[in-house]
Amino acid sequence: METYNIAHGCNYMIVTASDLEPILPLSPLPNCPIIALWEDPGKVPNAIELATFDCWATPDELEHLLQAITAQPIAATVLCQTLRQTLKLGVEQALMSESLAYSVLQSSTGFLQWLETRPKPTLNQEEGPAVLIQREDNALAITLNRPEQHNAYNAQMRDELWAALQLASVDTSINNVTLRGNGPSFCSGGDLSEFGAVDDSGIAHIVRTSRSPGLLLHQLGKRTSVELHGACIGAGIELPAFCGHIIATPDTSFKLPEVALGLIPGAGGTVSISRRIGRHATAKLALGGESIDAEDALRFGLIDAIH
Repeated sequence: METYNIAHGCNYMIVTASDLEPILPLSPLPNCPIIALWEDPGKVPNAIELATFDCWATPDELEHLLQAITAQPIAATVLCQTLRQTLKLGVEQALMSESLAYSVLQSSTGFLQWLETRPKPTLNQEEGPAVLIQREDNALAITLNRPEQHNAYNAQMRDELWAALQLASVDTSINNVTLRGNGPSFCSGGDLSEFGAVDDSGIAHIVRTSRSPGLLLHQLGKRTSVELHGACIGAGIELPAFCGHIIATPDTSFKLPEVALGLIPGAGGTVSISRRIGRHATAKLALGGESIDAEDALRFGLIDAIH
């Protein structure tokens, strides 16, 4: 624990998994990502084989994964620490843990260096609604409505989505909630123009956990479905992963880019996605930051159907 952590320059550990007999017992796990080098790409490791690792990679995948971790070692480590805990907690507690970790990273070197490369952040209320709602009998349709920005997820959209889901939560006669997005993409992720706009990360944590669309989607459970298309980046898949049923068009793509910014998923992704595809696949998706298509998402169990 003292030697193998990023504070002492150890950004990751790699273990050749096929050489382990029996499986390596590590408790507690070191404070850096632990990667199982899996030399048989034709065989996917099972959960027992991966128990003491954060993710696995084939030799062809390893270089890209290590480059991504080395570029943002603090965020990569915090991601793995968070994922190690999230499935042990209830959803509300896990969201709280994710938000706290996200807030810590907002003052970390990696995020602040990334922020310096960006234009000065803004936090402006736009004209017109960022979310549209339509009630028909016992069904409620909720539509993300920033089409020109590919439905980038900003504070206004979060607050309006939370309010729309509150309606469904308190009105028990609504038994079907469908989430959609206007324009070419369902949601292109967090609005980068707002990143760093809130000076107090503690207040940001309080707001994030007080107005959590992810928690409401989880509580609504099987009453919710979502129709995805185009780019589903960051929050664009973190929130849908809470829904009871996810349908995507064939052109849909998925990506978790937050680690490259010095952060972790902050809209609930460490909670929702890990409950769909497991913590190891979630870690691999988030650490590598690579885009996957609808077919891969269906194979992983990230979505339920392609139409």
